[in-house]
Amino acid sequence: MFHQTNQRSNVSITFSKNFPTFNLDATFCLREHKDKDAQSFFEYYTPEVNQYIIAAKPQCLSDAKSEIQYCKNLFHFKRGIYWSITEKSTDQMVGAIGLTIYAGNKRAELHYDLAKSYWNKGITTKAITQILDYAFNTLGLIRVEALTMNNNIASQKVLIKNNFIYEGCLHAYKYHEGQAMDVELFAITNPSLGK
Repeated sequence: MFHQTNQRSNVSITFSKNFPTFNLDATFCLREHKDKDAQSFFEYYTPEVNQYIIAAKPQCLSDAKSEIQYCKNLFHFKRGIYWSITEKSTDQMVGAIGLTIYAGNKRAELHYDLAKSYWNKGITTKAITQILDYAFNTLGLIRVEALTMNNNIASQKVLIKNNFIYEGCLHAYKYHEGQAMDVELFAITNPSLGK
């Protein structure tokens, strides 16, 4: 086991040595990003998917490869963990979900995306449920946050379905493509805190 420790405190997050994989159901699983995922990521990360994500869309396959490598490095450097959402039968990446971890506060920010052809099938809901279980019961985090654009109603509904609480609007919180953007903050705390 590896530990990520904030130098100003004794707080640590326990990471497993091997990347954790999960079955979501009979069709989909969560696994570590692979180099080959860059092609699938580049193809599904269309403007329609990207419209709700405050991040640059890969302009070429090389950009997609860089993003996949960045996500892989988060786990290896113990700063976070990102999974590919894949179809078991083809091992094709159809989305991603991950945590950026702030060890000093035992907190993480949740991120996810999914190819449009897989929307409204309950996949993201299942993936979030699995990641929250891992975050709270394995990593020992006490809080997970998620930010959405104010017009991303579908994502907000998924978060609420997974027991996230709406905490309010963060004004001018993100700067993207030349403008300051408001975002909506949702969060959930470790259920063990209430015991």
